[in-house]
Amino acid sequence: KGFHNRLYSLLEKFLLTQIKYDSEITVSRDFMKIPNKNNNVRYIPTGFDGNKYFNVKRSPVKNSILFVGRLHKQKALKELILGVSRVRKKIPNIILNIVGEGTEKEMLESLVKSKGLGKSVFFKGKMLAKDLEIEYSAADLFILPSHFEGSPITLFEAWACGIPVVVNNVGEMAYMIEDGKNGYLLPNNRPSSIAKTLSLVLKDAKENQVGLEGKKAAKKYTWERMAQEVHEIYLEVIK
Repeated sequence: KGFHNRLYSLLEKFLLTQIKYDSEITVSRDFMKIPNKNNNVRYIPTGFDGNKYFNVKRSPVKNSILFVGRLHKQKALKELILGVSRVRKKIPNIILNIVGEGTEKEMLESLVKSKGLGKSVFFKGKMLAKDLEIEYSAADLFILPSHFEGSPITLFEAWACGIPVVVNNVGEMAYMIEDGKNGYLLPNNRPSSIAKTLSLVLKDAKENQVGLEGKKAAKKYTWERMAQEVHEIYLEVIK
């Protein structure tokens, strides 16, 4: 299995960087740093359906934090729960709502129980869009502390709802977030850093303005906007 994965990676890298194309599109700015025979590589991130979220009316519950995604090691949920455990000592009414399903659910539920967080951390399971809109509307803060990410759709959705976002300084999120302006960047996703950042953000007087700036930023990542950019590249190629 390991050999086949390495072989696949080598083949993929060859196809993407050693063959000449009329134009090449990537969803990762980091890909543009890799040596490539193509000089015409264009960055167009993954888009999202903003129509469902731009009109969500917010009625946030004070000190409620929302995570949406797979319950997988990549998402650093163990670190997040441990961080929330630390914050609760200063902010006793902090709430973490976790939306999603995954392989780590049982372990995470055990962690919540062992830390006595049964009244602070809630597992909401997988949700359809209509129910998810309710979770977004009630969130005081959205968090994505992942170890690695591309262009996460849940970030765009939270932005579109006007929720202040806290994300780890990795992948495309490192480029998209202007710390303290349209969101907040974690210096790393260790529990101590998560706790310190959450404590500061939940007391930040600029929090609502940061959420509004995020709402503006989300408009750059709609499917309509991305499709238009791809269409323009196609027109350039066929000329």
